[in-house]
Amino acid sequence: MGIDSSAGVRYRPEDVGQRERMTRYSTADINDGRNSLGIYETLSFIQEGASRHDLATLPDRTNWQYFGIRFFAEAIAERGEEVLKMVNESRAALLEKAKIDSDDDQVYIKMDYARGEKNPTLTLKRFENIESPIRGILKVDKKAGETLQASDIAPYPSPSARQKVVTEVVKNWFPGVVPKLNVTRPLGYIIPEKCQDVVEILLNHGVTVEIFSQDKTVDIEAYQVADVVPAKYDYLVPKKLEVEKKILQTVVKKGDFYVSCAQPAAHLIPLLLEPQCDFGLIRYWKYKLVPEKGNIFAFYRVVKSQDLPLIPYRNWLR
Repeated sequence: MGIDSSAGVRYRPEDVGQRERMTRYSTADINDGRNSLGIYETLSFIQEGASRHDLATLPDRTNWQYFGIRFFAEAIAERGEEVLKMVNESRAALLEKAKIDSDDDQVYIKMDYARGEKNPTLTLKRFENIESPIRGILKVDKKAGETLQASDIAPYPSPSARQKVVTEVVKNWFPGVVPKLNVTRPLGYIIPEKCQDVVEILLNHGVTVEIFSQDKTVDIEAYQVADVVPAKYDYLVPKKLEVEKKILQTVVKKGDFYVSCAQPAAHLIPLLLEPQCDFGLIRYWKYKLVPEKGNIFAFYRVVKSQDLPLIPYRNWLR
């Protein structure tokens, strides 16, 4: 409870303490399986198998997983044209929306897990091992007083003698995800030349990046930091980050980068580049993006259509 357990952070035991455990379906983090595909308007699923830590059930569990994957693949194959049509239409609609700066085009950058109003707790039934008076079934006739060897006994076929069903009520049940902060998707972002490592990670994700071919005065939105408390751990967003939006004109230098949101990664780009985003690059210390109080955040937002001197960027040293 109260910590981000999905980001890969290695917490110290004293920081976890005696916190109660949250139970939820999964994570909203874009680093997670299906989310990293779904962010591109892809129809994506994940199949998980329970780790019961016992070899006795492994064949059955493996078999169930096999049939789950098999029938899923068959179902998708049978509906291939329908799936492709849905994905292509969704991606086309996203591209059209991303070309226009509109207050209706919102990107949700902070999420929180939420309880269900109708079902605030989760009731589960599970097996619990008990001490059984039954030791097995005799395979041979024996009389009282005769020696009984292990080979004379077969295992009792029913598990009911060794297990009972118990009811467990999970009180910290958070099945929902609710948005906590959203921003209007800009037309694009300006990234300074010094942030080459950020550009490289964007290129590795298939994001199209352009470069300014000459200096240019540009109308921008910038974030000025009103207050900041850095995170205690790598992989976490700042513990506190308050920003004020500024409408400015600035001279963008030749060699600075521009990332348009009108591309297939239109959902991903703001999530990576917005400073207050729970899933952004700001949470990784290697990029050195956490600003100081009073400073302007490194990336600018372009929300006004302008004639920008851009050429395609490629790192020819890659």
